[in-house]
Amino acid sequence: MRKFRYKLWHSIIAFLIVLLACGTTASASLLKDNYVGYQYYFSDLSQPYDSPEKFYINPIINYDIVSNAATLTVSDTQIIMHYHTATHYNGGPFNGFVLFDINGTIADFLSFTIDSVTNMTGFNTNRITLDENSIAINFQNLSFTPETVVSISLIGATIPIPEPSIFAILALLIPIAGVFLCDRDVQRKMNLL
Repeated sequence: MRKFRYKLWHSIIAFLIVLLACGTTASASLLKDNYVGYQYYFSDLSQPYDSPEKFYINPIINYDIVSNAATLTVSDTQIIMHYHTATHYNGGPFNGFVLFDINGTIADFLSFTIDSVTNMTGFNTNRITLDENSIAINFQNLSFTPETVVSISLIGATIPIPEPSIFAILALLIPIAGVFLCDRDVQRKMNLL
């Protein structure tokens, strides 16, 4: 009986090691369920145009910008601007906004793509500056109409998080292992008497 419990205990330990090493993981969201800062700048990045804003992304936010000429929509991995009027952005080294990680809780921004629905003439990857904590979008001297859309997809670092099923299995196996250990301790004490 003792050998059986010994082998069973080693089998449980081996199973836990394999489960933890090969267990499935999910990736955390990028912006969803996080606070994101927003600041509009004109005429360069040292001159804020208005007060900074703070948004909680769950699942999206919509915010009117450019004197209500456009709606900014931010979701977990996308930044979309829908324009409502026809006009243009003024010149200057920078005329646009920066979205940034306020609390240091967002996975690093790694890259971006400009989505195919983007139809703003002259808007290209050179107008986007990205680092691990912020993305700056410069619309300097660009024009727009009510049909104009700018859509950017963000790619962030993957943060693996264990699936809940792993925790459920561990929650069941740890007490079982404890019973076997406890039982072995009881047997040892009895043998010593």
